[in-house]
Amino acid sequence: MTLFGRLVIFLLISPLMLLALHAVVSRLAQRRAAPPSAQLVCMASIAVCNIPVAAITVMLALAGVDGPIEFVIAFFYSLMVFNLLGYSYFHV
Repeated sequence: MTLFGRLVIFLLISPLMLLALHAVVSRLAQRRAAPPSAQLVCMASIAVCNIPVAAITVMLALAGVDGPIEFVIAFFYSLMVFNLLGYSYFHV
C-alpha cells in the first residue's frame, strides 16, 4: 500500500480516537468543583490528540517517503486533515 493510502486510512480512523479521548476528558472534567465549558474540553481534546496523530504520521511517513519534501507534505497534510475533522467535530 502506498504512503497516501496508509495516511488516508489512518486519518479516517483518527476521529474515533478523538471521540474516545473527548468522552474520557468530559467525564473527568464533570467531577471538578468548577467544571470547564464543553467547548474548552473539546478544544483541549483536539489539541492533545495532535500529539499521537503527529507521532503516527511521522512513523508512517518515514517508512514510505523518498525525500524530505514528501515527508513535510505528508506531515502537514495529516495534521491539517485531522484538525479540520476536529473542527467539524467541535461544531457538531
